Amino acid sequence: MHTLKWGPVPVKANPTMMELLQAIYEYLSTPLTKSDIKFILSTPQNSRNLEQARECRARNGFDAVYAVAIQSPFKRSDVLGSHRRFLGIRAAKIGDGTDRLYFNLGSGPVPRI
Repeated sequence: MHTLKWGPVPVKANPTMMELLQAIYEYLSTPLTKSDIKFILSTPQNSRNLEQARECRARNGFDAVYAVAIQSPFKRSDVLGSHRRFLGIRAAKIGDGTDRLYFNLGSGPVPRI
């Protein structure tokens, strides 16, 4: 059975804040694979949810032009549901001494800049 295990966001050592944010943006902008879509659509209501998420992304102007964005492939960000609000990045040291950075998302409105 397929699951959505995309792995960590790849970043270089000692990234700047801009590089971290760019890496997160690129990670969430990655188009879904055919197997991702098949897995997501195995739950009937997800078809409508995925279409609505792409519509919202296109309508809110997070891609350049609505007419292009609405025809674009589904992206990882379309799977987030209501958890699209960026809540920050936190650092943690895991058991083997490796440093990890976690980015947090929550529900709520996404501010327009």
